[in-house]
Amino acid sequence: MDLAFDVDDTHAVFHRDSVTGRAELRLGDETVALESPYRPSTHFSLSTRTTWRHSLDGRLIAITRRRPRFFGGFRRSRYQVDVDGQVVAAVTAR
Repeated sequence: MDLAFDVDDTHAVFHRDSVTGRAELRLGDETVALESPYRPSTHFSLSTRTTWRHSLDGRLIAITRRRPRFFGGFRRSRYQVDVDGQVVAAVTAR
């Protein structure tokens, strides 16, 4: 799942692999790993909300994933990207 947005003049893409759980943020030529598939908490968590944060030139980027409680791994999740508290992108995807 890819979610593209812009932060000032920088093109950014949030990428999450639903099979491995790996999540990364691509900011221009830079790639930031947000979630590693090697951490157990990536695959086993009771929380229905996950938030990843990263700062770019003093701007706070927050990516929030909300999933359903029952069979959450098999159902669609809602992803929302906030830059300094303003919603810039949102999608519902697997």
